[in-house]
Amino acid sequence: MTASDPRDERDPHREPSDDELLEVVTRALSIGRERATLHATHASRVVVGGGFAIKFKRRVNLGFLDQRSIDSRGRLCRDEVRLNRRLASEVYLGVVALRAVGVALELDAVPRGTSDRLEPDAPPLRAGGEDESSTPSPGTIVDWAVVMRELPQELMLDQLFRSDEQSRTPEMSAALARVPQHLEQLAARLADFHRHAERGPEIAAQLEPANLRARVEQLLDGLEAAIVGTAEAATAPARESIAATPTAPAHVHAGSPALRRFLRARCLELLESSRAVIESRRLRGCVVDGHGDLHCRNICMTPGGAVAFDCLEFSQALRVRDTSAEMAFLAMDLEAHGRPELAEAAIAAYLRRARRDPATASREADFDEPQRWYRLRDALVRSLVELLRTAGSGSATRGPR
Repeated sequence: MTASDPRDERDPHREPSDDELLEVVTRALSIGRERATLHATHASRVVVGGGFAIKFKRRVNLGFLDQRSIDSRGRLCRDEVRLNRRLASEVYLGVVALRAVGVALELDAVPRGTSDRLEPDAPPLRAGGEDESSTPSPGTIVDWAVVMRELPQELMLDQLFRSDEQSRTPEMSAALARVPQHLEQLAARLADFHRHAERGPEIAAQLEPANLRARVEQLLDGLEAAIVGTAEAATAPARESIAATPTAPAHVHAGSPALRRFLRARCLELLESSRAVIESRRLRGCVVDGHGDLHCRNICMTPGGAVAFDCLEFSQALRVRDTSAEMAFLAMDLEAHGRPELAEAAIAAYLRRARRDPATASREADFDEPQRWYRLRDALVRSLVELLRTAGSGSATRGPR
């Protein structure tokens, strides 16, 4: 074969296998294969090892998310880093190219970033730039990857809440003890984040009230169908498993037709009573391009503080929320984990910080009024997601999207 023989070149349209991704990442990080693991979800594959998590977008079209082209995957990688750096700049280090060099794959040099807030005593490393790929390798770009610092799964807030004294490591016990203080600090940081977040007529227009009730009716219809479908499909052991989940009250107790009718009526009643304040807040600038998915699975209690990560980078429509709604989602999830006192403490800390600024204090004067509605709506969304996850696989694969 000559140097120009096409058999010497890798097909850029062929998606790398799991083994190829493990090989290329461990080589780039200079670690052994035994020190790396690959976590797969419907939308991505993440290789974790050596203190890093390298995320590759799958070449799929999920309807709401089309990642089939290299351009779309590159854009989504850059968006993921840019948007998540708003709250977790110490985690999202940059975007690197995956290149075909002959028949082999090579990953550009991995940016090292800084670990100051994750580990307060750790020496700072070289900072990673917004689009840093360090020294490019030769070859044809066939994909892109997001480079993150590895976040310990056992320090995720939901895992800490579910752990017991017998299973906790000393690090987990220390993290759990820091939860009240670090959650209040995170809430204050969220207030600052919301104050500076993108807002304006174009953002507010995404929450026009005209089809608000229709969207809620659609949610209720979907939840009822999922309840009925899960109940019909579940065996006795499966029903016991469903009942043991944190969201069991919303979708198990709602199993009877009478209770489902009550839930629908109560939901629509609360919506109508909150409609005026929701619209007033929308017109007043309380709707922002936020995180969009602020719950305990997406908060890591690192030694340096609580880190909120994994925002909904693929959809501004899903990120756009009333600031009260964004905090209600977190409060609802804390309540679902049996920690209502932390929910109220987080809301109080958020408002203390938000109301330091006179303009924000005026804008957020009625922050509390729609909280009951937003928490109920988000509890229903959470229940629907859990039901669909249960019906789809019986168990969800934990890890980054």
